[in-house]
Amino acid sequence: MDAILNTLKQFRLESYCNQLVQLGVKDSRDFLDSVTDEDLDNMGFSRVEKNRFSAMKNFLQRAPEQQVQTVTHVHKSFCLQYTYPKCAQPKQITDMDPAKTTVEDLMMRICHLESVGNSKGVCLYTIDGMPLTDDPFFNTWSLKDRHIENGAVIYAMFTPRENLKQFPQIPKREVVETLGSDIVRCHIMLKGDFQVTVKLASDTITNLRLKLANRSGIPAHVLHYKGRRGGGDTLESCGISEGSTVNFYLSSFPDETSYDEAFFIHDFLPSIPQTQKGIKKSLWNKAAETDCYIRKLTGCHPLAQSLHQLCCRNERLTRNQKIAVVEGLYLLFRELLPQPGRPQGENLIKDLDVFENSLYCWAHLLSEAKKQSGHHENYAPITVTSEDGSRFSQPVRVPGVPGALEWAYVRQKIQDGKKIPNCTEEVLRGTSIKKATDIEKVLLSLPPFVRTYPLWIHKDKTAGQNFKINNEKTFGSMMEELKSPDHQCLNVTPPLHLKDLGLCEARLVLLSEDNIGVCLGKVKCSPDMISVLDCLDGKNKTVDVNLLAARTGDHGDGRTFVTTRTPKEAILVLIDTSSSMEEECYASAEIQKIHAVKELFDNFATRTMAYDFCHIIGLVKFDSLVKTLHTFTENLETFKEHMRNIEASGCTLLYDCSATGGV
Repeated sequence: MDAILNTLKQFRLESYCNQLVQLGVKDSRDFLDSVTDEDLDNMGFSRVEKNRFSAMKNFLQRAPEQQVQTVTHVHKSFCLQYTYPKCAQPKQITDMDPAKTTVEDLMMRICHLESVGNSKGVCLYTIDGMPLTDDPFFNTWSLKDRHIENGAVIYAMFTPRENLKQFPQIPKREVVETLGSDIVRCHIMLKGDFQVTVKLASDTITNLRLKLANRSGIPAHVLHYKGRRGGGDTLESCGISEGSTVNFYLSSFPDETSYDEAFFIHDFLPSIPQTQKGIKKSLWNKAAETDCYIRKLTGCHPLAQSLHQLCCRNERLTRNQKIAVVEGLYLLFRELLPQPGRPQGENLIKDLDVFENSLYCWAHLLSEAKKQSGHHENYAPITVTSEDGSRFSQPVRVPGVPGALEWAYVRQKIQDGKKIPNCTEEVLRGTSIKKATDIEKVLLSLPPFVRTYPLWIHKDKTAGQNFKINNEKTFGSMMEELKSPDHQCLNVTPPLHLKDLGLCEARLVLLSEDNIGVCLGKVKCSPDMISVLDCLDGKNKTVDVNLLAARTGDHGDGRTFVTTRTPKEAILVLIDTSSSMEEECYASAEIQKIHAVKELFDNFATRTMAYDFCHIIGLVKFDSLVKTLHTFTENLETFKEHMRNIEASGCTLLYDCSATGGV
């Protein structure tokens, strides 16, 4: 199969690999005599893709006989295992040559074996949870070069293909060779040294990078200059002279990658769509004790590893770690929340509303985790920076030195005849210098902003219940857990209630209809101002609680209101907007319960205005949350507008709503 993948990739047809294999293609010769134009039409080939398929057939006809390889002519001694959420047993992949099979090939192989359609892709992780496939450039490296060893276990998580960063097809740029006789040595991370002829007085770093790309065969956009930049653009202004060594690191990510990028941004699409507000709720957990318990419940090490870095270490996550968190938490919460097969009498939570109810899940997990006394996790930090603070280019180990050293530093010490501090050899021999493969593996797996990676240490890295959760608690008891004083930090606090808070732990606060933030505390000398972390853009903001209350509809500080005349009657409408209200009124009716209620109160408001009754009216809805849509008002049009906009979703918090209404 690797030969088929490689052939299709040469002509940008690899997305049809699964369909061609299902058609019966076993080796490259089948392209010549077994695939018809009708087959191509049935698979959805465009006209341009048919032209590329024809070009591929012409290439195969001209190719030497040895280029036509069957899938059985590969190394059978090398094998890997892979698993994924809810996988019964790890599955084995054989028939791979680690020197030729790339990580990208492995990803396509797993997608084929699991019959994943073209709309989904896969992210790969080590068995301890480290992401392997964030950088598409390093996905083109072989398993051997990525230090994926024979018998390794890979963890896979499937996600919409839009979430995966693709390696761009960048046309080769023509390099205008400048006259010059200066020679500089360029060292490329993990690829060695290359000599390049330049003109120091006029050539720039960009010119040097393009020349180096031509010389090394590595795309220019993944080559990043590692040194300092001077006052000008030329090599001379950067302090580069003839004979200098110029260092470049490799990455598909641009130099200007932000270090404070928000965790959740609009470039991510969960497999099961969730609201942005729901995703914010799902990520609000700062309790370290849940990580170990979540690992026990799920056996999903990428999820537990990423939660540890996000919640306990407050670190920025990579894109694939973000995928592990969102997809993993969805599967976990889906198992905890009511669904078909659970005890009767509970409202079912729809798949689209899982994250909207995630706070109940966190309260449950926190309660259960506290019962797991004596369980904690150990992590060993792996540093990927050298002695000068920059990221390693070629880490090595020498006898007696506890940490890794940069190869350029070691080589210079040898050339100068100086002893490396703590080295046990007076004269360091080349045979004593070993590659730091553990650090190389991290360098090839994680983006440049990662300086230290916490490696999970455990003797049994396959333990866990694999999302097979027997939750004996009812949803009602999970709701009660959220009300516990121990879990106040999980509840969304109305803005005006924050006026009464002094120095306290962080609280969730509603910033808008679809966004939740974290109140970090009050601003000194400004009782109405609070500092808020906006989870949508990852920025800290100073917000006036009065303006925030007006924007979000919370006016519950003094429970006062203004009218133009003394009301004779005050009416508070509590309306059930849970998903059960989407049902029909009765068997033969063609109107949903929610629509019937909306029509009823719309007519009531119209009548009240027509007869000029002196009423004031308030409106509270309850589903997964209790929300005051507006406090008492004599403006019935306001009431009608809010009533028209109500939609049914979520579960039923009847008792919470009763407390809000004061009944």
